[in-house]
Amino acid sequence: MTMKKLMLFLIFKVIFLHAYSQLIVNAGNDIIVCSFPVEEYVLGGFPSASGGVEPYTYTWSGKHFAFKYPTGNPSWIYASDILDDTTKSNPVITEWRNVPDEWTTYYLKVEDAEGNIQVDSVSIIASVFMTGGPYMSPVTIYKGDSVQFFGNISLFSNFEPLTEYKFSPAHGLSDSVDIYGWAKPDTSITYYLEAVNSAGCRSGKIEYWHIEVIDTTTVSNAIFKNQKDIEIFPNPAKDKITLYSQSSRILKLEIYDLTGTCVYQNLNVGSNRVELKTDKLSKGMYILKVRDERKKISQKMVIQ
Repeated sequence: MTMKKLMLFLIFKVIFLHAYSQLIVNAGNDIIVCSFPVEEYVLGGFPSASGGVEPYTYTWSGKHFAFKYPTGNPSWIYASDILDDTTKSNPVITEWRNVPDEWTTYYLKVEDAEGNIQVDSVSIIASVFMTGGPYMSPVTIYKGDSVQFFGNISLFSNFEPLTEYKFSPAHGLSDSVDIYGWAKPDTSITYYLEAVNSAGCRSGKIEYWHIEVIDTTTVSNAIFKNQKDIEIFPNPAKDKITLYSQSSRILKLEIYDLTGTCVYQNLNVGSNRVELKTDKLSKGMYILKVRDERKKISQKMVIQ
C-alpha cells in the first residue's frame, strides 16, 4: 500500500468511526446546595455530549409545582425559570429562589446532526435544617455549681444523620463538641448549637440551652434583686407565700425547681398582691420568676 493510499485509508477510518460512534450524554453530578445565597453552579458534564455526529443540539427541561417568586402564587416552575439558558451545554443556575427544598430533577436531551437522541438527568436539592423549638426549659443553678446537658436534640435535617456538633460560646463547658457534656458558667448564659449533616452542610447557630446563674452573695432572701418595690414573704416559707408590689401590677408568675421544670404558672395575675399556697411543693430550693408592668425579675425561694 502506497503512502498516499494509507493516508486516505486512515482519514476514512477516523471519519467513519466518528460518524458512527454512539452518542453519549452527561447531565453532570447531582447538586446539593448547603446555604443561600450560593456560589455559581453549572449543570452538565465536561463535556455534556460526545460521540455521534456534531454539531449537537441541547435542550434542558423539567418542572415542579411550587409558589412562584415574587408573586407567591402557586404555579409550575420550569427549567427556564431557574437556568440562564436551556439551550446551552452547561447552563448556570441563576434563580435559586425558584429551587425547592425537595429533590428536583432536570433533563438534558442532546440531538446530533444525524438525528440521534440521548437523554440524561441531574437532580438539585437544598440542604435544610429544622428545629423542634427550644431544646428544653431554662435551667437555674447557683454560681459554682455545674449541670449536665440532657434530653433529645431538637435539630433535624433532610440529610440524616447529623455527624458533628459544636457549642458556642465555649465558656464554662467541659467539651464544646459533647452534646451530653457539663456546663459550669459563672454568669447567666445562652448556649448555641451548630451541626453538620451527612451531606457535609453546616447549620446556622440555634438557641440550644439557657442557664440562669444565681450569685448567692448578691441576691437577697427578702426582695427581688434589690427591687424593693416588690416583696416576698415569708422566705423561707411553709404553707404559703405572699407577693406584693408597691408601684405596679404583677402580670405573670412562675416557679421553677432546680432542674428547670416549671412547677407552677399563672400567666394572668393582674394584681398588686398575690397569695400562693405552697403546701403541695416539696421541700427545697425554687426559683420564683415574676413579670410586672415594668420589668422581669427572679428570686430564689425556700420551702421548708
